[in-house]
Amino acid sequence: MEEVPRKPVDSRRRKRRSDLLIVGGVLVVLAGALVYAARDVITGPQGAAVIVAKPQAAIGPVSVQTAAADSDLIDDDGKTVWTSPTHGPPLDLTYIQPDTEIILALRPAEMLAHPEGEKVLAAFGPLGQVAVAAVERTTGMQLRDIEQLVVGWQMQRDVGWVTTQIVQLRSDIAPSELRACLKHHLSYSTYVFAGDRVYFMKESRGLTGLIDTTPDVLAELFPPEPLFPRDIGRLVRHTDSARQMTIVFRPQFVFGDQHELFAGAMAPLRSAIEEFLGNDIGAASLSMHWDEKFFIELVAVPTLDSSPERTSDELAGRVNELPDLVESVVLGLDVSSYGRRVVARFPEMVRKLAAYTRHGFDKNCAVLRCYLPAVAGHNLLMGAELALAESQGRGGVRAGVSPRAEASSPGSIMERLQKKTSLRFAREELEAALDMLAQDVGVEILIRGQDLQLDGITRNQLFAIDLADAPAAEILVEILRRANPDKLAAGPADPRQKLVYVVGPEAIFITTRAKVAERGERLPDVFLPTP
Repeated sequence: MEEVPRKPVDSRRRKRRSDLLIVGGVLVVLAGALVYAARDVITGPQGAAVIVAKPQAAIGPVSVQTAAADSDLIDDDGKTVWTSPTHGPPLDLTYIQPDTEIILALRPAEMLAHPEGEKVLAAFGPLGQVAVAAVERTTGMQLRDIEQLVVGWQMQRDVGWVTTQIVQLRSDIAPSELRACLKHHLSYSTYVFAGDRVYFMKESRGLTGLIDTTPDVLAELFPPEPLFPRDIGRLVRHTDSARQMTIVFRPQFVFGDQHELFAGAMAPLRSAIEEFLGNDIGAASLSMHWDEKFFIELVAVPTLDSSPERTSDELAGRVNELPDLVESVVLGLDVSSYGRRVVARFPEMVRKLAAYTRHGFDKNCAVLRCYLPAVAGHNLLMGAELALAESQGRGGVRAGVSPRAEASSPGSIMERLQKKTSLRFAREELEAALDMLAQDVGVEILIRGQDLQLDGITRNQLFAIDLADAPAAEILVEILRRANPDKLAAGPADPRQKLVYVVGPEAIFITTRAKVAERGERLPDVFLPTP
């Protein structure tokens, strides 16, 4: 895959976002809303739902396509939208409550059967554990026994949240084995499908009983074609029921003041997602899928006063801004030792996400898609979750003192380079290694990328390091030695050691020996020949 060309972005969008963009800016933060929704899956009065299980579509090759047609494959030109890894029909939402504003669809059994499944679940952190417990408590079933879970939410005046939960069990689970278990766990808003039977609870004369019926009988109680808000209805046609995670919502509703959707630990997500999506989106969906690679897709239906093409370009521009914005926020976090290394790597994760995101549009919607290695999915989710937790749990961003101002205090940079620390990893890139060291010693370390490019040096060479209880300056030199393209360099003072650093008034800059000589900058003594 080739990197996405960087398009010019409106200067008005270049202002610093709030610290909340650490999560909102990665698209994956919408998965946080997914976790929030699943956490409260048992709240709300009885809803109504019937679904028919759909077979999973075959997985196709990773190639490119136009946004308008999955079958129109072309040779990769570095810009065209990636093709989808799945080709299932749209989500079947027949008999779900009318006027539903948020829809969540999961395929837990398939997700947990994937080698990344348990890691993805763990990456959601404590909220993920609460969500899983809520689902298993209401259904009485283990998550790995659920083939598909669809949840719909709406807000009714004088009632509050109305929630409908539809559970399709694995086909190899016999209905006869479920009755005793479901009788004690099934909530009024949950419908469990097993084979050709439907199970739900009903209250009559103060007594609660388990109802065993068929989809046809249940379907007579509900309208066959639910009425969704206009933009939700248009967007559902672009969903794919074979994806392992999908959430569909209307931003106007989600960010409205009539309810507290983003409460408690989820509160910081509100302004982040709202600012990323902007004001011109009527409905949006985020889906994720793990196969040989990790796939993520954002689909947005613009409002009537915008267009799919304009929305596609604007969202792509915001994605391209994300790495620098996320990096600036991470540098301002007072990170605990528990999450330091993951959070330090988070900006580089976002940089990869932005680099491999392609965008397009059709007559109805804007589409952004990205492919990354399979392990990237849980790493992105974990990085976002930890960054959010660190921004709350330990006082958040250091108040009143920016990392740049702190680093520029007299003598602080050289003093901090003498601080002893440790750095160990088996395989990492230059930029990520520098990020980890910068976090440990509290000094901003910046790569002059153009300097490296002119000398034919890339940032993505991989190397290992294991240094314990050593001065940060010594570790920094060792990082540069291991990332140096000429492996014949005998030491930091060898002229063949191209990678060097210089200390500026506000930060440390990674550059090349040739550029230092050209600018007349002063090299640290360690890079100079011994007299």
